Amino acid sequence: MWFADSIELEALVNCDRKLRVLTSQPHIVGEPAEYDEIRRWFAALGFERLDIHDRIAWYRVEGNLLIADAHEGNLIKTEAGVLVPIDLNILQPNAAMLAEVQRFRVA
Repeated sequence: MWFADSIELEALVNCDRKLRVLTSQPHIVGEPAEYDEIRRWFAALGFERLDIHDRIAWYRVEGNLLIADAHEGNLIKTEAGVLVPIDLNILQPNAAMLAEVQRFRVA
């Protein structure tokens, strides 16, 4: 596991005919990570930055993982200096989305 977190599935909820995933995780004590710390952290894990229009995402070829919503408010830096993600969007792009990801890859 790459992320030092403990997320649990609590329920699937029907909200206005849309399926929502309800998760929980322990409270993380710390402060929002700075962007440069986030950038170094993802790079150390083998992810590359994607600039997709006005948004930033992170992609790792190994495992075909795309991570979005990884901004300063969604990565907490603990007193020990560990970055802990909260509320990231993590997915494995299907063929159509993967083609779109490839358009934005620099490497």
